[in-house]
Amino acid sequence: MKCEEIQAILADYEVGGLEPPQRAAVEAHLARCDACQAELRLLAGIGALLAQAPAYEPPADLWHRVERKIAAPEPVGWSRRLSDFLAPPLRRVAIGAAVAAAAATVGLVLWLGPLRPPPGPRPAAPNQEGEIYAGYQAAASWDSAFADRVALGVLLADMPNSVQEEAK
Repeated sequence: MKCEEIQAILADYEVGGLEPPQRAAVEAHLARCDACQAELRLLAGIGALLAQAPAYEPPADLWHRVERKIAAPEPVGWSRRLSDFLAPPLRRVAIGAAVAAAAATVGLVLWLGPLRPPPGPRPAAPNQEGEIYAGYQAAASWDSAFADRVALGVLLADMPNSVQEEAK
């Protein structure tokens, strides 16, 4: 057996819950595998800690409370009330309206197509990084004057002072 298979049943081995053939296979593997032996020692330590923990006694009326919960009728939620309210003819109309709205949305998205910057010349940039940034900026916000001003400010901040004076 492989280590993964052994480690999956090692806890059962520790508490004596394996059948004799499985137990023999685990013992044979443990005889030659240090990693699984370490895992077994760890499990033994956890078992000792659990044995020291105090036993928890459930409340005396626990089973009666569980029985009452099981026997109680399930509360009717808003979706069930809405479903009961919308009789079959109205339900068909509601489903049809939802499908029509979804189709209209898909049609509108397909009709508009992806938003692209308008064709035309691109502004020149002082260096390659600036040109790349300006290209991304133009593609992402070609219709936003504020974004254009921000991009221009970033480009000007990266320029040497002499070039900035000429640009003003």
